[in-house]
Amino acid sequence: MKIRLCLFCVAMLATFVGSARAETAEEAANKAVVLGFWRDVVDARDVTKAADYLDVDYIRNNPCEPDGLENYVEWAQSRWGNATKTDGGATDFVAVLVDGDLVQLVMRKPRVDPQDKSKAYVAYWFDLFRVEGGKIREHWDPIRKADRSGPADGQCRLAFPR
Repeated sequence: MKIRLCLFCVAMLATFVGSARAETAEEAANKAVVLGFWRDVVDARDVTKAADYLDVDYIRNNPCEPDGLENYVEWAQSRWGNATKTDGGATDFVAVLVDGDLVQLVMRKPRVDPQDKSKAYVAYWFDLFRVEGGKIREHWDPIRKADRSGPADGQCRLAFPR
């Protein structure tokens, strides 16, 4: 899987540097699944729609969270509660890249400077998905376990909260 991920990154670089190619119908469908998931589940904070997009055996590739649709639903409910987001805020995507069954989202996230709360800066985040059979089967992001200078040793943290 690591080789496949490296090949995907090389392919994405070639897309930016070299000539562009037309998106296939399969790629367009895969991109629509991922963007639908992000809009209907993540941006809307509506975990009730997760099963519409995630495979029951969803693989998270996360050092801190177990795989599976049920575990994703539990995780999302613990973060978002049972209320849906009503402010209508949508993620600010910088790029949506597709290569076969892989779809990568790159997003801009304005953040408050932790050193000076009166200042802001822009950070970037990525999520990579693999779509299989019309559902998201696998996901990667830059989640990491906290180091000793961060939260309690061994806990996971995002580069910034969603």
